[in-house]
Amino acid sequence: METGIMRTCFRISVVFMLLCTGCTSFTVPGPAGFAEYPVKKGVYRAITSDGVRLRVYRIKNEPFGDASMWNASAALYLKKKGYREKNSVPVTAGSGIKGTLSEYLYHYYGKDYVYALALFTDRSYLYIIEAGGTQKEYEKKRESLVSAIRGFSVK
Repeated sequence: METGIMRTCFRISVVFMLLCTGCTSFTVPGPAGFAEYPVKKGVYRAITSDGVRLRVYRIKNEPFGDASMWNASAALYLKKKGYREKNSVPVTAGSGIKGTLSEYLYHYYGKDYVYALALFTDRSYLYIIEAGGTQKEYEKKRESLVSAIRGFSVK
């Protein structure tokens, strides 16, 4: 992933991670074809050899909002940064928790990138699943990523 895209994704993550807690209270099945990093500070990360990345973490749900409210907030932020929404669909995770999966396109230095954001909430936490990479490589791994998102569960 190019430096500018990584910087933008990092900024988005910082906004969400400001209130991040230190323990993991969720599980996510490792997507096929991804190498998993050890969980560190409550953050699950995985990557493919062609640069598609996945990250899962949680933050306090403050101020309280449901997944659709947080999704609308993220969409507004991303659109202001030049991302184009590709799709946004409701998704149910393995533990029955309901959320939203949105995919965005971003053109950078002659390449198209996909940034995927799945959001799930409960009374206490907002669970954030981010994935991204070049559109070509992301599309190859999309089915595996969506399967991992559907297998996500809160302990």
